[in-house]
Formats: sequence, C-alpha cells, structure tokens
Amino acid sequence: MNYRQKNRGSTALIPIAILVAVIAAIVFMLSLGTSGNSKDDSDGPKLDSFSLEDGTAAKLDSPDSSTHSSGRRTKAQGTPAADTLSRGLIQGSVHNEGGAAIANATVALTERIDQALAFSLSPGEFADIPSFREKTNSDGIFSFKRLKANTDYDMWVRHPEYAPKEGVPVTTVAETQTLSPVILGKGYQISGVITDTAGNPLPAEIELQRQANRFAPRNLESVQQEDLELGRYVRMTAEQDGSFLADLLPQGLWTLSVRYEGYAAERVHPLVLMGDNRAMEKTVVLGTEHFLAGIVLDEEGGPIANAEIQVSRMRPKPMFSTEGLSNPDGTFKIGGLPEGLYGISVRATGFSASNLPRVKVDKMDLEITMHQLGAVAGRVTANDGSPVENFQIALLSVNRGTALYVPNGRPKNFRDNNGDFLFEGINPGSYRLLATADGYTPTYSTGFSVQRTLIPGIDIHMQKGGKLSGSVLNAVTGEPVAGAQIILHGKDWKEENSYGLFGGVGPDPNNIPGQKTATRKSGTFRFDNAYPGELQVEATHPSFLSSTVYVDCQNGGDLDVGVFRLSPGGVIAGSGSNGSGEPLAGGTAYLTLETQNGFGYFSKNVRLDAQGRFRFEGLKSGTYKISVASASNGALLFMSEAGASTKSVYVSPGETTRLELISNQ
Repeated sequence: MNYRQKNRGSTALIPIAILVAVIAAIVFMLSLGTSGNSKDDSDGPKLDSFSLEDGTAAKLDSPDSSTHSSGRRTKAQGTPAADTLSRGLIQGSVHNEGGAAIANATVALTERIDQALAFSLSPGEFADIPSFREKTNSDGIFSFKRLKANTDYDMWVRHPEYAPKEGVPVTTVAETQTLSPVILGKGYQISGVITDTAGNPLPAEIELQRQANRFAPRNLESVQQEDLELGRYVRMTAEQDGSFLADLLPQGLWTLSVRYEGYAAERVHPLVLMGDNRAMEKTVVLGTEHFLAGIVLDEEGGPIANAEIQVSRMRPKPMFSTEGLSNPDGTFKIGGLPEGLYGISVRATGFSASNLPRVKVDKMDLEITMHQLGAVAGRVTANDGSPVENFQIALLSVNRGTALYVPNGRPKNFRDNNGDFLFEGINPGSYRLLATADGYTPTYSTGFSVQRTLIPGIDIHMQKGGKLSGSVLNAVTGEPVAGAQIILHGKDWKEENSYGLFGGVGPDPNNIPGQKTATRKSGTFRFDNAYPGELQVEATHPSFLSSTVYVDCQNGGDLDVGVFRLSPGGVIAGSGSNGSGEPLAGGTAYLTLETQNGFGYFSKNVRLDAQGRFRFEGLKSGTYKISVASASNGALLFMSEAGASTKSVYVSPGETTRLELISNQ
C-alpha cells in the first residue's frame, strides 16, 4: 500500500480538567512567565538570571546603605534559593486489601510542574522533568531520600498482581513525612466482543488508554511507553471469536480504541471505571473503511517528505483522530477512517502549518501546499567588536498596535567561534531578538520583519550593563534575610503584572528583560550585569511583604540601592480533613484575595502535606477566602466550590490566623 501511517486511532485526548483550566486561562487573558534557576555556593544561594526562559548566573557580592519599606505580598511557594536549602524524605508502605504487605511494588514520583510552564514546554523539554522510582522491600515499605524541599510530586504505584493505583500527591518539606498506606486491589475489568456490521467476529487490535489528570507536553510514543510500564496503557488482540478481557485496571476515565485491517477504526470514550461496579462489557462494531489521500507540496511544486498529517473528524460525533506521514514523493494515504467530515492539519520542518477544513472522506486527490518559514541571521559581538562565542537568543514578537515584546517560542542556544547565528523556523511577522550571555546584560537587536526568506545582518552588540548591590533585613529583628528574591522591573511595572492563574506573568510594560538574583546568608545581593535604564528593584520573600525602590541604572555604573527592610506579612495556617476526620493528604488549599467589587481571583494555592496541613505566608492586609479540596477534586475547583470547605478571614500583617477546614467531597 502506498502510505506510511503511525498510531492510527490512538491520539491522546485532553483531559476534562485541562479543558477547564484552558478556559479559565482564556478568561483571565494571561501570558506565560518564567523563573530562573538557583545556584549554591559556600555563602548560600545565588541567582542572577534572565527570566524569559533559561538564565545565566553571575556572582554576588556585599553592600549597604539607605532603607526601603515593605509593600506587597509574594507567592506562597518558596523561592528557588529557598528550595535548595533543605531536603525532604518521603516514606510509606504498600498493602493489599487484606492488610498484607506487598513486596517489590514500583512506586513512582514525578515532579508536578506548573501548568503555565507545561503549556510552554516542548515534548523534549518535558522529558527532563525529574521522576524517581523505588521498589518496596519485603515489609512493603518504600522511601525517597533527599528530595528537593518545597516541591510537589505525583505518585503512582504498581505491582503486576494488582491493579495500579494513583497515590496521594505529596509536597516535600524540610522534615520526614510518613504517608498513609497505599492499598492495592484487583481494580476493574473491561470485556466484550468485536464484530463487523454483519455480526462476524474480528480478532482486532485493541488499545486501552487511561486519561491523564493534567496536561503534559509529551509525544504519544513516550506517553504510551511510560503508561505501559505503569499499567495505564494496555495493548492486546481479541480472540478469534472476537472476545477480549482486560483486567487489573486502575480507577479512572479510559479510552477504548479498536482497529482491524480493512475496516474503519473505532473509538469508545469515555469509559468510566469508578465506584462499586467493577466489570464493564462493550460490544464494538467496525464498519466500512474510508480513506483520505493526496500529496504535500512546497510553493514551487516540489514534494515534501515526512510531513505529519493529522486528520480529526468534525462530524458526526464521537470525535476521532489519527495521523500519518507523507512518503518521499510527498504522497500520503490515510485509511481506517469512519464515515464523516474531517479537518486536516499538516506540519513539516521548515514550513508553516497548513490546514484543510471540512473534507469529506474518500477524497483521494487532495493537494496541500506548504509555505516556507523565514529565518534571521547575524553576529553577536562585544563592544570592542570581538565575537561572543556562547550565547542564547530569544525571538520576541512585536504585535501591531502595541509596544510590548512578547516571547515567541523557546530561546535557542548557540556556540560559534565567530559569534554567528542562524535562527530558523520563523512565521511572517515583526520581531526583535534578545541575546543573553555570561558577563553581559541582556541585549535587544533592532526590529525587523520576516516573510518567507532569510533576513541577514541582524547583529547584536552586547552591553555590559550596570552593577547593582544592596541588602535585605528583617524589619522587626534587624537580622539578614537569606533567600530573598531580588527582581528587576521596568519603571511602569505594577503589582497586577505578577498575578496569574497558573503562576505566569505578563510581559514587562517597559520591555525590561526579567533578571533576578537571591540574597546570601548575609542578606546581601549583587547584579554584575543589570539592564541599564529606569528600573524598579523589588525584594520579595515568601514570609514577608515585598518592597520596591526606583533606581536609574547606568551602563558601566556601580550603584548601591541600599537596605530593604521587609516586614513580616500575615499568615493563614491550618489543616484540611474530610467528613470522617481523615486528613486531606495531597489535597489543595486555594487562597483568594477579595477585592472591593467582590470579585476575587486565585492568587495562591498550596498542596496539603501528609497530615493535611497548609500554610500561606507573606500576606498583605485584606479579606481572604480560603478553600480546601481533595486531591481527586481539586482540579475542578476553578469553576465550582461545591463540596469544598470555604471560609473568609481578615488578615493583618504580622498576625497568624489558624483554620480547620472540613471538605464535604
């Protein structure tokens, strides 16, 4: 047959909770933000980074002088510097329903990343998210040592003789946590028969995929491989009489995909495996196979090989998607399609995506023309004209009618003895480049427009920037504050620029490249290559109200910004439990700052620890609404607080309010 096709009928579906989150994100009109990475030295953590994506670190020094007072609350999560100061230990056990210990069970912990970051990562970048696995010993006990503190992890437990199970999410703290036992049982089963429209049995290929709870930018192959190992993905072939049985399935929402050569593939979704009904039966009937075929060409009529072609049924319901690749001569033929109207999306390296809407099946002469993407080239040099050999370049869109530069994709790293670079894969539009390198301040290129060709000569002359130094003290005790973040903003930056549903932030109103560092144990900080111009320097710490000072940073200058005296913010601490008095381990506490018009927004959320405890620090004065939800229901709290325990409290700086919340979920 004249086609190459991959993963027919097995495209991953976006979970319901993620659709809710995406809708909420659109409502709030948020842009993505980023944060830098931390470093340690003998005198404590140090950061001096460009926060658009990945940062470059610079050494820190001392200083001293005038005083700045506190102003606004900061995020509940620890700063990157604080995260490195302590390590957590998680331990627990795995048993069966009879109470016997289960030895040799696999316990997997995967670091939970912010959804703002998840949506910005590529599949390759997500593969680097930390994940850890341990086996239970003969007593069914497992432990994870030296985990990074103040970090959220998702847990999954599997043993081949039992149904896998999702453990409670955990948050590491600077102490040992003993979790409640994980109980494994026989789980659920799905059985049934596969036939054609005449009732004849078919020994079809069957796939069962458990729907993920959170969005992760991973390609289908890597997801299925991991899920296969952990019991969240099942592949099998029906018997000659068309019957099949899949057992030891964990609780959750599942998708059943069935295909057999010469027939239309079929997908059944969702299959809800929850509650007391442990067995489900399904009869799947495969109908007549339909096709879509054609050729993928460039603007000059040349064939494009290995173009990724995805087809998705628009009508009738249920939805169905599959994908294939174009051949070396550009032709493609995708089969196994049920009757219906499809949308076709085509992607190929170096070309803009191309889409065909509302295509009826059995259209065999499709011609899809793809347009080449543009590129930009130039050289990065120092002030004296010498080449900068190692650097990073970010592409920033300049949208019509606005002066803001908005990140467009992920930055790219370059290494070249002459400082030369070629940045490819750019859609038509207006842009600037932002170059970062060790020993230099982030530096913009001139503006330029891209169509479908290479734009040469976009050179960037790196500046050294200025030096800024200062210190941070506790306004009450006078002691130095270690691990405080020092962030550079533009002169027109406002507090609301730092709020985001997923923790993301919008672009700086003055296009100041995000730079941040952290105070040492001595409370001192230093920027060696601060961006020159009128700046606001903000000092923040999770336990204190933040403080901001205006400065004029000169290129080549050395400015002492003085002493930041941070006042302790208000604290809300407590615990969450269910109606039976059991702690909501792994659940979520949501904090909303209520405004004068009565509208609140989610400004903070924290994970409940193994004892169901939560703590919010660094709060400015105001009325806050706080809710707790179990680990299984927290994702839907964006739209409804039904079943959640909610209280409103007034918070004053320096005071602690304690709450005991009971969830009805």
